[in-house]
Amino acid sequence: MSNVTLDADKAGWMHDLRSLIERRVGLRVADHQREQLARIAAEACGRFGYADPPELLRALSTAPDDAPVVEHLIANVTIGESHFFRDRAQMAFLEQEFLPDLIARRQSSSRTLRIWSAAASEGQELYSVAIMLDELIDRPDDWNLHLLGTDLNVEALRRATEGVYSNWSLRGLSNIRRLHYFDSTGKHDTRQVKAWMRTRARFIYQNLAADTFPSMLNDLHAMDLVLCRNVFIYFDAVRVREILQRIVATLAPGGVLLLGASDLVNPQIPGLDIEMRPGMCFYRKPLQHASPQTPTPKRPNKPAVPGSLGGARHAAGLPSGSRPVAKASRPAVADRHADFLATLQEQVAAQRWQEIAEFAEREADRFATSSEASLAVARALGNLGQQDAALRWCERALPLAATDPDAHFLHALLLQEASRVEEALKAFRRAIFLQPDFVLAHYQYALLQLGAGRREGGLRSLYNVRNLLAAAPADRALQGAEHMSCGRLAQIIDNELSLHHESRPG
Repeated sequence: MSNVTLDADKAGWMHDLRSLIERRVGLRVADHQREQLARIAAEACGRFGYADPPELLRALSTAPDDAPVVEHLIANVTIGESHFFRDRAQMAFLEQEFLPDLIARRQSSSRTLRIWSAAASEGQELYSVAIMLDELIDRPDDWNLHLLGTDLNVEALRRATEGVYSNWSLRGLSNIRRLHYFDSTGKHDTRQVKAWMRTRARFIYQNLAADTFPSMLNDLHAMDLVLCRNVFIYFDAVRVREILQRIVATLAPGGVLLLGASDLVNPQIPGLDIEMRPGMCFYRKPLQHASPQTPTPKRPNKPAVPGSLGGARHAAGLPSGSRPVAKASRPAVADRHADFLATLQEQVAAQRWQEIAEFAEREADRFATSSEASLAVARALGNLGQQDAALRWCERALPLAATDPDAHFLHALLLQEASRVEEALKAFRRAIFLQPDFVLAHYQYALLQLGAGRREGGLRSLYNVRNLLAAAPADRALQGAEHMSCGRLAQIIDNELSLHHESRPG
């Protein structure tokens, strides 16, 4: 076959591959990336067992967006070099204005900060923020710092977790910072982030285009700061709007979004205000206007049946001193309770967390006597970033739901948010004891162990949940995360195992 024919064949499948990627996931492959895409396609053929790129193309045409081969292509097309303290104007805004103001506000309250580096690549961006926080906060170990980096490139996440960087990547750092935050690797051209600093940042697998957020399950909620820089250059306008809509929902009131100079998005992002500073702009989510006080859980006057109104007459809606109507009271109460729960379930399904918090303030007595309602408020407040109040509601509900694995699972998530690791581990174990096949409880238990440095136990738990998933239909929705299928979580766990240098189950 002549070189002309080979070139024509390559041009044909390359054109089809570029079109398929853009059509399926909204990712645009530029002309200058064609040779890179050809190399990535050839490597994918070897990795996933396809004879040649045309066969790979046929497989991609029917694979779902979150299939491993699709995400492998996306991850390798979008990878790019970064360095510490990239974009001086934005870093100056964070270091001199936003972070000091945020720290001052939280100093006398929760001492909790939530920061997300989306498409974190090898972690330089998130570690840059970690360095600033270490220098701005007096005794940072006394704070609850949630620094989360996500990406769909497993190799990049592995490098971020290891924290080894070339001198070229460190070029934005002063010598003082290099010495304080990095150790020598024994090689003249690389240094490693010190172990104590690496423990402050967490890196997990996440596909912005395919995965659902905000969610307490992946810690992507109530963020004070989201850095999503130079990501949207790879997506079409429709996918950009979808991702931005979810990011807006992930931000806490007053939270800030930073985009990159290359991100050509509509400057008017619904739900955010744009603000200008010298050499840069950013987006801020408005504070809630006329926001109610955080609802305080009340104890029922008498023990109540889980999920029922029960308790004092006032909780049933009767005015003080009134006489119950003998025949109509019980059906009326039951009807009102059914309407009450129906309204609440509708709000939960739509993730209208602020409405639930306001509802709980108006109907505090009703909520206090229903475990289902109290747990819904706890979940809502947790998603709003009000962790202390969320824990109070959850712990008031637990006596009414002592044998409910979902209640203990939520309790574990909230304890984990509060950095109460040992208590969270115990609550996860309780949920698993009550329901041994509770997949998400096993999964979160595994991640918490790995995050706490308990590698052996964490990996063992990951394999346990992977075995549970192997016995379930791939398209079955997961308990506690109906937006995610068993097959999808299995793929995520396989990537998590790869992060820890473990082979995927065969």
